[in-house]
Amino acid sequence: MAQRKQVNLASLDVTDAKVNLAKLQAAYADYIDKTRAATTVKMITVKMKNIGFVYEGLPVWEILLKNPHFPTEICLFLSE
Repeated sequence: MAQRKQVNLASLDVTDAKVNLAKLQAAYADYIDKTRAATTVKMITVKMKNIGFVYEGLPVWEILLKNPHFPTEICLFLSE
């Protein structure tokens, strides 16, 4: 009789553990989704092109920056 009680209690413990595990897994998945969305970094696109001009003997480069946080493109000119 005592052994049967122990088996029943152990069975209940296993069932409770499975339910708790499922709840923890769901909560962790929700946490990961929320933090991933909050920490995703949007990259800035940089395009460089030699435009064929020379300034004081140095080639001039056109640099286009596209930042997803700002809708406009930024255009810079740079000589080496």
